[in-house]
Amino acid sequence: MYGQSGLYPNTRCELTTVIVNKAKINTTLNNNYAKAVACHELGHAVGLRHEAGASAPFSCMVNPPVQEKRNLSDHDKQTLRNRYS
Repeated sequence: MYGQSGLYPNTRCELTTVIVNKAKINTTLNNNYAKAVACHELGHAVGLRHEAGASAPFSCMVNPPVQEKRNLSDHDKQTLRNRYS
C-alpha cells in the first residue's frame, strides 16, 4: 500500500492487492499526482519494486511517487515483458 517501502530496488516483489486510500492523496495538487500514485501502486501489484537505478528519473516506481513521473521506465517495461511473456 502507499506509504510502504521496499528494501531492495528491482528485486522480485510478490504480487499483491493494492488499496489506494484517496483520503491520503493531497487533492490540492492536480490529477498528475493521483496518476503517479496509481502508476506506482499498480506497478507493485504486477511485481515491480521501487526504482533506484539509472532509469529512476524516468519511472513512476520512485519512492515516494512524484507527480512528474506518471509512466513506467523502459527498464520497468522490460521487467514486465520478461515476467509475463
